[in-house]
Amino acid sequence: MQVSAQYVREHLDDLIDSAEPGDEIEIARDGTPLAKIIVMPKHQCAATELHSGADHNGNPHGSKRIILGAGRGELRVPSDEEWKAMDKELEDLMLNGPLFPDEAR
Repeated sequence: MQVSAQYVREHLDDLIDSAEPGDEIEIARDGTPLAKIIVMPKHQCAATELHSGADHNGNPHGSKRIILGAGRGELRVPSDEEWKAMDKELEDLMLNGPLFPDEAR
């Protein structure tokens, strides 16, 4: 389907609501194609919502609200002594551990 840029400005919501997955809507100005809208299948829309942080209407984060600082206190940063102990353990594994861990069994 080909529509004018002016029609898209005035009726974008209607175009999206009436489109089926896989439909292509070509946007033209003075009969010259400028852009194409391709309606994604539902499963791709869900993945896009997860990545973009927007719901299917383009609203940021849908109906969920993200509260900055809500996870405060959930994560503990190791002390210097703990970091050194972890480094020592990793060094020991790398230098003294088996070359192929499956063979150690």
